[in-house]
Amino acid sequence: MIELSPLEEAMASVGDATVPDDVVALELPDRLRPDGSEAELRHLILVGLFDLLAEASLGVLPSDAEREALLMGEGWLIPRLEADVAAYRARIDSLRRALEAAPR
Repeated sequence: MIELSPLEEAMASVGDATVPDDVVALELPDRLRPDGSEAELRHLILVGLFDLLAEASLGVLPSDAEREALLMGEGWLIPRLEADVAAYRARIDSLRRALEAAPR
């Protein structure tokens, strides 16, 4: 039997959810708009939407212990991040070697 991570268990408990792919215009009041670029604004909106998704996902877990296990993430998040960092470092090394080997 394959053991699921807390995140995978939470996703499985939600089931097969389908959402519309409609584009929605979003207007923020001037007092909430950052002084930065449109890219920064998009980033802030995506972070906010992810926060709402995470909150809704945690709401389906039946106990505080399960929510805490999902939030802590030590069992699955840190090893996954370490693997991702290693993969990016390998890509960077490959690109450096390719640049060094390229004629100037």
